[in-house]
Amino acid sequence: MAEAFVGTLQVSLYASIIAVFILIVKKVLGQRLTATFHYLIWTPLFIKLLLPTSFASSLSLFNYLPKLERAVPAEVFVPQIVAPAPGNAAVAVAGSAVSAPIDPLSILANVWVLGIILFVLTLAASYYATQQKVTRHAPSSHLQSLFSAAKQGKPFTKRTPLFITTGGTPFVFGFLRPAVVVPEEIVKYADQVTLQMVFDHELTHITRLDPLVRLLTLFLQAIHWFNPILWLAFAIMRRDCELACDEGVLAKYSAPERRRYGEVLLAMVDMGQNKINPLLAFSAGNIKNRVKNALVYKKAGTISIVLAAVLIIALAVALVPGAKQDDLKYTNLAMGETLMFPELWRGRYITTPVAELDGETFIEVFDKANHELYREEDPGFGWLFSILRVDEGRFAELWQFYGLFGGGVPIARQGEHVYLLLFPTDVRCDSTNEDLCNGYVELRDSVPDLVERFVAENDLTPLRPDEGRD
Repeated sequence: MAEAFVGTLQVSLYASIIAVFILIVKKVLGQRLTATFHYLIWTPLFIKLLLPTSFASSLSLFNYLPKLERAVPAEVFVPQIVAPAPGNAAVAVAGSAVSAPIDPLSILANVWVLGIILFVLTLAASYYATQQKVTRHAPSSHLQSLFSAAKQGKPFTKRTPLFITTGGTPFVFGFLRPAVVVPEEIVKYADQVTLQMVFDHELTHITRLDPLVRLLTLFLQAIHWFNPILWLAFAIMRRDCELACDEGVLAKYSAPERRRYGEVLLAMVDMGQNKINPLLAFSAGNIKNRVKNALVYKKAGTISIVLAAVLIIALAVALVPGAKQDDLKYTNLAMGETLMFPELWRGRYITTPVAELDGETFIEVFDKANHELYREEDPGFGWLFSILRVDEGRFAELWQFYGLFGGGVPIARQGEHVYLLLFPTDVRCDSTNEDLCNGYVELRDSVPDLVERFVAENDLTPLRPDEGRD
């Protein structure tokens, strides 16, 4: 559960960055592009949230952002000093699996799940209450006839029902089989043209599959209920959806009809707000902006459409893929230093995730082939080396063991910290498999050069292997 929560946090953070980026683009472009563009520009955010493990790309914006660790504490391989047998000056480094104690991350993961459950239950209760309210009132045969005529030529609306409710404004309710709901005040006093425009707008939502998009939005909000940036993004997206729907309707109207459409929207102001959960239905939205767009509507030209499409594709290319992984570069974000592996190591090693390391360990490295084959039996199998960063006092304590028995040497110093290289004094590979052992030894023999690069590239002060022995 904790692992899923950490993964969700990472996706949520990256999605927040995408949302902010999209909001900036929308602000800069403003009225230069259509309402439909302002709605479709949210597509990269949707894809990123729905496909969090999407492919990597060198063009991704996330190549320039810090990478987050997704692992959580589970079992940690802890190198331990084993006293040597009499007459044997060497020391073996054994390993044991230590169960990590319960940490705040597990508690937060449970709170996250509880939040999802409460979100879903609240929506379910609101949905049921609204359903009970709107399905009690069936339309007259005359109104049903007008509604059927309005559905002609509109895909996905053939089975769309019409219901009457009391108060509020017209809205689309439901997801898989959405219904159009209109207040009885409109039915009593509106003329046929007004009713036609109301039906056109609500049915356009269904034709554009907006209810399904809303359902996906609710699913994502349930998963990321803790993220206020995504709440803001989804709220703005709902507003953009209304404006884009208006634009789709206005494209079919003449100038006089568009003015009349604006008048119909203004009439909605006096009808009050719908007493339903705004997450569940398409309703009036920002009337002021909608009326303004109706009065100044101008059909988009071919060039504008092409430019908008290119921009959305460019944003998707930059924002949807993940960062390109460099399996020869390792960075411990908690400490800041970077370790570059030589080409020989590509695809042949694995490291213990930072989240599983104690505060002193910079890195812990295993031969991948040996470790993955036997880690269930021995979590330390295939261990090649570890690098620790300790203060002077801790170094003196460790050196009493490693300076005497081997298995560890100081490699560098920076300020009050000393970097200590730990390594097994025996071969941690399958001795019955010559290929596995040869591969292990090949990597082990290149560790000194790798460590030398680590010291140089991080501007550390190198130490002699025997330094600190006195």
